[in-house]
Amino acid sequence: MTASRQLDSNSNDSGSSVSPRSPIRSGWLRPLIFAGILTLLFASGLVVATYFQLDEASAMRAATDLAMPLGLAWCSTFFLAMFSLFSGKRKLGIGLVLGWFALQAIGSDYIARKVMGPVEWPRDPSVLADKTPFRTVVSLGGSISINEDGTFEIGGDGQRVMLAAQLWHSGAAQSVITTGTSSDGATDPSVACRAMLESVGLPSSCIYEIKGRNTFEEMQSLSQFLLNPPEGFPIQGRVGLITSAFHMRRAMRLAEDRNLELVPLPCSYRVGIQPKFSPRTLIPDAGSAATLATACKERLARILGR
Repeated sequence: MTASRQLDSNSNDSGSSVSPRSPIRSGWLRPLIFAGILTLLFASGLVVATYFQLDEASAMRAATDLAMPLGLAWCSTFFLAMFSLFSGKRKLGIGLVLGWFALQAIGSDYIARKVMGPVEWPRDPSVLADKTPFRTVVSLGGSISINEDGTFEIGGDGQRVMLAAQLWHSGAAQSVITTGTSSDGATDPSVACRAMLESVGLPSSCIYEIKGRNTFEEMQSLSQFLLNPPEGFPIQGRVGLITSAFHMRRAMRLAEDRNLELVPLPCSYRVGIQPKFSPRTLIPDAGSAATLATACKERLARILGR
């Protein structure tokens, strides 16, 4: 009897030592469940709300945004923030909430548009309304991508090449200057742009190339080219500058430093028609983050004088 009681006592002691390590008693399982349920309701709520406001296709896009790396990071941060707050870790929870808002701001289409808008050079319809042909139009490099097999393709800023071709085919430009020097041993952007222009019907004789690893060097090369143009280069008319709208302010500032009188011909606008608000717009996406980064890069270049 004494041995039995001793065994029971040891058993109780052993149980009491294990019990605090039980998930329920340790206090983390319940916050984990609550945080998971809240995160699931939040994410699914955005998808469902998008469906009812717009349509099924938009709801599927919202679900896809949530499944992308930035969307997953956003949802994961929300989950960890809720778990920390439910666990009583207020400072950590508040820090994670701030991090969650930071991710949303970085990938917010609304914020990206607000920051990019003042950076982009506004289009002036009167410039193209003037029927006087341009002496030449300068298409800055960076609009052509090169595949592993060496094939040239129009990239995200391909409108630079398209606009140059449109102006030449319409008789609004007498020649085209392509720019850019590769820094990694790949084909020079000026060469790639020339090849693309020739593929859409521009004769080789009307295309000229200048070098430059960046916009600063390109403007140096352009200044030297125009001071001593090659034989056969047009001598009458204006000189147009084609580049992406977000890049035009920097390009024009560097051109003015070289006393170059260029007519801005912006294209490839990042800020288009403002989309209708929907719950999906609350989900951060990489495209908006890239737009924000581009706008910040241009502002930094202005501060540094580059």
